[in-house]
Amino acid sequence: MTEPSRHLIVFARAPELGRVKTRLAARLGPHKALAIHRELLAHTLAAVSGVDGVTAWLSVTGHDPGRRMVALARRHGMRWLAQPEGDLGQRMARALRDRLREGGHAVLIGCDCPPIDATVIRAAFDALAGYDLVFGPTEDGGYGLVGARRDAPAVFRGVEWSTARVMDQTRERLAAGGLSWHELPTLWDVDEAPDWHRFLAWRAGKPAPAPLPARRRLLGQGLAAAGLALGLFTELRPAAQAQPVARGPSSPTGLTQPTPGFADLAPGSRLPAAWEEQTLRGVEPNRHRLVSGPGGTVLQIESRGSASSLVCRFDSPLRAERLAWSWRTDAWPSVKGALGEKAGDDFSLRLYLFFDHPLERVPLADRVLLRIARGLHDPRLPAASLCYVADPRAPAETLLVSPYTGRVQVLVIRSAPAPGPWWTQERDIAADFRRAFGAEHGPGTPPITGVALACDTDQGGGAVNAWFSDLRWTLPG
Repeated sequence: MTEPSRHLIVFARAPELGRVKTRLAARLGPHKALAIHRELLAHTLAAVSGVDGVTAWLSVTGHDPGRRMVALARRHGMRWLAQPEGDLGQRMARALRDRLREGGHAVLIGCDCPPIDATVIRAAFDALAGYDLVFGPTEDGGYGLVGARRDAPAVFRGVEWSTARVMDQTRERLAAGGLSWHELPTLWDVDEAPDWHRFLAWRAGKPAPAPLPARRRLLGQGLAAAGLALGLFTELRPAAQAQPVARGPSSPTGLTQPTPGFADLAPGSRLPAAWEEQTLRGVEPNRHRLVSGPGGTVLQIESRGSASSLVCRFDSPLRAERLAWSWRTDAWPSVKGALGEKAGDDFSLRLYLFFDHPLERVPLADRVLLRIARGLHDPRLPAASLCYVADPRAPAETLLVSPYTGRVQVLVIRSAPAPGPWWTQERDIAADFRRAFGAEHGPGTPPITGVALACDTDQGGGAVNAWFSDLRWTLPG
């Protein structure tokens, strides 16, 4: 079968003093803003030059004396065209429609979103094999990439452009139109002075001054994915500062104590330093504390329309045969959706295992997205995560795919109509992994790179308390 033709459109404004990067100009002056605009444009065109098999278009708005943008397009092997009239939505819809009429698929990008490179662009075109549209959301609530395989002008109508509601309003229109769409890992763009400094650090290979994202869309791709609902993965909007969690001295990570315990600590004391809180931007974090429990001190998580998780990452991947623990909750969350839906993705009790699953065994589409997510956010994002939950909505041993990503498999291991008692769980890790990822992984079980304890009520609200005992690992030999 012949592959559909691929059209790549770059939306750009002609470099005019005082008419580009106006928010940056207010802080840095119009001449600096113009220089930044030119540098970002050059960065984008260099990225486009690295994409094979596409017809590239430079679509320009603004006054272009001397037709310099035409010459620039030619130097990069691109075709030039003027942007159509109208607001941003009308211009994008028309630009996509014109290319779709020529046959094939079309992807449109701006020139102020540095993470968009050849890999991201190829992933967008690949997604159009199975979806009507594809988007690259940005952490400010908009998007820096949109692609289509069919004309859908209604998606762009009535959107409040240049606001934090752009992507949310776009989703509403997609759903209303019965369209299928795919979202790439969230990106970031350059609008303000801190964004420019972030770009300079990013380009130099230094840690970005902006905090890492923490949004449910990304969490699907690894540690973030495993913690999407937890806050492990991530609009990519800068993550809010987590509420400080009191921590005690560090416990060495070794085979006899992979996860520092709570039982021997005094109630009210600090959590072991190896347990780190992960939060979600815009979501109130849970409260964590050590309290008295049967057989010693236990961890209590208090969730009130909130969500966060405690994560322990291992210094070296852990090979374990079985895991046992006890947990308890005093209530089930008030959920608005069914089990397996995003609106129903609240759980009183969660325990995540992160596996060192070989990337080459991950399906191609997921592999591409995971590489992007690791590059943008955290190289430790796992390729496979297993989430144990207790929930009355499904029988025990029900296995579900996370509503955010197939890289997280959710296993109901306790189903009870009434909460309240302590439940003791013991799991055969290899058997559970084989059930969740065995067909993909093949023989054997990869080692574990981390574990997370969580409770979340941010989807439906409500008040829930959860308690966790120490984790007890059975190691080989």
